[in-house]
Amino acid sequence: MPTKPDVPMGSDWEFARGHGAQKTYALGEAPLTALRLEHWLNLKPMDEGLWWLRIGDARLMVQVGDKRVVLDIIRGFYEPVTGTTELPSPTDQG
Repeated sequence: MPTKPDVPMGSDWEFARGHGAQKTYALGEAPLTALRLEHWLNLKPMDEGLWWLRIGDARLMVQVGDKRVVLDIIRGFYEPVTGTTELPSPTDQG
């Protein structure tokens, strides 16, 4: 089975595909501008530390800071909401 190559510090992105011995990796030599998988998954950097995602019916905005990540989610933004959205109880957060 192949081993994952070392990812140099500062790499902008990494992509892996395949299974077992057929797994291949690609390391970004230029900044990632977009990732799309069919109609239901989209990812785009909007600004330094700000990412936009579409996952199904949800729009997610991710703000990455030095020591924290802020995630805003709007369900039903693109399509009717299907599935559930839940928050864990304090006892689940162990």
